[in-house]
Amino acid sequence: MVDISLVIAPGSVRAKVAKPSQAERLLAELDALGEMEAFMEQQAEQLGLDLDALDPLEAARLEAAGRRFDQAAASRLAALEEGRPWNVVTAYSRKSRQRCRQMVAETDWYTPLQRDDSRIGMLTVTYPGDWATWAPDPDTCTKHRHALEKRLRRALDYMPSFIWVREFQGRGAPHFHMAGVFPTRIDGERLERWLSRNWFEVVGSGNPKHFEAGTRIDWSKGADASDPNRMAAYFTAYTTGENGKEYQHHPPEGWSNPNGSVGRHWGARGCTRIREELRISPAQLVEAQRFLRRYIASQKRTKRYSVDRQARTVTRHASGWLATYTDRHGQPQARTCATESEAWKWLATQRPGEGRRRRSVNRRWKLASLVGTEAGFTFLTNDGPALALAVATATTLKEETWPPGQPRPLP
Repeated sequence: MVDISLVIAPGSVRAKVAKPSQAERLLAELDALGEMEAFMEQQAEQLGLDLDALDPLEAARLEAAGRRFDQAAASRLAALEEGRPWNVVTAYSRKSRQRCRQMVAETDWYTPLQRDDSRIGMLTVTYPGDWATWAPDPDTCTKHRHALEKRLRRALDYMPSFIWVREFQGRGAPHFHMAGVFPTRIDGERLERWLSRNWFEVVGSGNPKHFEAGTRIDWSKGADASDPNRMAAYFTAYTTGENGKEYQHHPPEGWSNPNGSVGRHWGARGCTRIREELRISPAQLVEAQRFLRRYIASQKRTKRYSVDRQARTVTRHASGWLATYTDRHGQPQARTCATESEAWKWLATQRPGEGRRRRSVNRRWKLASLVGTEAGFTFLTNDGPALALAVATATTLKEETWPPGQPRPLP
């Protein structure tokens, strides 16, 4: 029996389809492997074959592969039983970005704004020029961020509501964006000055330039976030790569922890989720998807994009990653790079004087909404409860029968 729920939040309507846990999937894989081995032994017995009489080299390979699988399965089961992750973070995945959007849409941003002198803004902290000395690995960056958060909590007696995102500059230095609701002053001191002083002390670089230019606060865009949808667009603009910043989500080559992990790319602090779940049937899920698709098509809204006048592409090549673009003289230019992030970084350096030009176009606005699992979806909106009521009305009317010739009322 498939368990489907409609999750209603201030800025989203989401259909959640229950999936088996990691432990259940792993046990199913092990059961399938055992059934396959039993089937092979049965077939070999019927055909009169001796599995032990295989080529010694091939038998050794099969034995080694089975031993590696047993070791991996045992370590994964042990990790799951102990409640610790069995894998490491190596990239900023699509599912992680989707969870970030859901977190923004389901968070209560209005209650923190009721505090005195609180505004929506984005705090940015980075490292000095010799960043590799002060941030040699992801764990060190995480310790610096935790230390700054502890200082912020001690100074305010509470943890502000914000979402942090880690990115990488063109020079390879990591930096953090913290977008949320912050006070403009702490103990009578302006937040800009407090942030510069404390981040300088946490890193301990001793560089006066780092004290003056290591932090920044942007209050301007936060003033435009007047509803949940705009709030999600404001916060996730730094996580989706929609502003041509996809290369900033790729760490420098070799920058990782001893276990190969590059650390988390985003997280939330002091955020309270508001959501209600309602069980629905598979037929109601299909009707809800159809209603939301018609809703998107009825908007007919356009959005102005800034795009490259000449297309840039990055494709996988036999010898690496091939980055190509067309310069202002119409001549194709290409370069082979070792990694995908290096290819995008090289394309980003091709400025207008070197052949890269941009133009503005109007395109139909496509919401990043009906995405998720094969059966579920996530829909960002300005008013989640109102849209959920419209979906419920549409699905209810669909299930009712109407006499022939009489029009069906609109939802």
